[in-house]
Amino acid sequence: MFSVRCTSALAGVALVAVSVLTVHAPAVADAARGIGDFNADGFDDLVVASPLEDVGGVQDAGVVRIFYGGPDGPASGGVQTITQNSGNLGGNAEPADRLGAAIAVGDFLFGAGSELVIGVPGEDDDEIAGDQADSGVIHILTGGTGVLLNASTAITLDPVGAQLGLAEVEAGDQWGAALAVGRAGRSGSDLAVGGPGEDLAVVDAGAVDVLHFEGGVLSGARRLHQDESLVEGVAAAGDRFGAAVAMGNFDGDSFDDLAVGVPADQQNSVDPGGEVNVFYGASPVPLTGADDQLWAQGALPGGREPEDAFGAALAVGDFDGGPDDLVIGAPGETGGSGVVHVVYGTAGGLGTARTQLWSQSSAGVSETSDPGDRFGAVLAAGDFNGDNQDDLAIGVPEEDREVDNRSDVGGVNVLYGENDGPNSPDDPALGVDHQQFFVQISIGANAEQGDRFGAGLAAGDYDDNGEADLAAGVPGENVSGAAGADHGQVNVVYGKGPIFSFGGLDPDSSLTIQRPATPQAGGQFGAVLR
Repeated sequence: MFSVRCTSALAGVALVAVSVLTVHAPAVADAARGIGDFNADGFDDLVVASPLEDVGGVQDAGVVRIFYGGPDGPASGGVQTITQNSGNLGGNAEPADRLGAAIAVGDFLFGAGSELVIGVPGEDDDEIAGDQADSGVIHILTGGTGVLLNASTAITLDPVGAQLGLAEVEAGDQWGAALAVGRAGRSGSDLAVGGPGEDLAVVDAGAVDVLHFEGGVLSGARRLHQDESLVEGVAAAGDRFGAAVAMGNFDGDSFDDLAVGVPADQQNSVDPGGEVNVFYGASPVPLTGADDQLWAQGALPGGREPEDAFGAALAVGDFDGGPDDLVIGAPGETGGSGVVHVVYGTAGGLGTARTQLWSQSSAGVSETSDPGDRFGAVLAAGDFNGDNQDDLAIGVPEEDREVDNRSDVGGVNVLYGENDGPNSPDDPALGVDHQQFFVQISIGANAEQGDRFGAGLAAGDYDDNGEADLAAGVPGENVSGAAGADHGQVNVVYGKGPIFSFGGLDPDSSLTIQRPATPQAGGQFGAVLR
């Protein structure tokens, strides 16, 4: 029997010690590679970032909090707060740093527990000469058995420290605006760092730096951009290559592959509708660009139009039991109503044979596509019903509530994977035989104008029951009794197995998490989740 875990949990909670618990088997779906278990206790941990939160009066410095999983879900294993004033994070919190604007998780240093990578794209780095506004840095924090993430041993990197051989750190690069972890070569592991503001021959063309770790030590780097001869596409001003990145094994070999979103890419320098480059892992030299793929609307279902923002959001999941599949959000499609493309992996890589185009106008999908909804602005994959097939959560952060004329309350559509196999003649994998639509009212919370429920999404098995749970950020939530507005909160909906029915996310079993201190006006707690 499932019941509501808590309402408005954690107000006033400080740092809580984490105890060592019996290790259980984690959820098995492939997309769980991006879920953190920092203290190696068998429970997934939820990372909640508030990049616009003030720190000690420093505006928009940013805060990251880890809600450690436990028998009763996130925070039942402890809570930890990270700012740039913590430990060895390379400097003091400064205005507009936006710590936590991007988050990645993975065990790429091969110690006990996962590592947490925090992007700080607004950092004014002074590695070379003077402050370079919004050049950006990243922080890497390590975990361990039964301990919190160690801020005192954090690794801080900028493009120079990442051994890229660059002559300078440049203003506006926004290095760390997107992050992903995987293993693209025969050994070690890789961290992809997006710098969408990088200038090449033109401004803001963008680049992605893939940092290679061998034996837990940074050992090299590879820079990718559309001004490289083997890379598909042409670098144009404002393309913002690297605004989104994701890693997954799209061809079923022994190596992860890299997808790079270029949401403002201008085909023939005319229509900035967006594109996605995919680079394949290999041995001995991965990500060469020799087998690079370039995906855009037109090659996929749907027409390419200005402002579609195709590639603004990316996710990886295994929806059909074959190689990993790539999900591409185009939240600007059709006046900002938004669509989502699913490109399925095969032994030959991502292919067009079984692609899908989803929107709220698709048959069987709840609600209706309306301009400005931004369906697909946020994506998360997880196995919510324990059938070993990933399911897809799609954020619709500007969904309106027409019944009482409330705008931008937000919502989340969930499409479930069909266990038909990669060569099914029926549903390709994701289908509407089982689908759900969540708003805050679905889980017993108020849906208010401007809440933007679903502006952040994450999936993890936070209570270790074998099914992934869904965390949805509500950064525009106004906490009752608190001064100001846009304090933010996170709603967690728990997954259940198909014991008596199909199973899936249970609206009767949920948790509400708020800032573990006095709610901060404008802090937008929950804007970014992992």
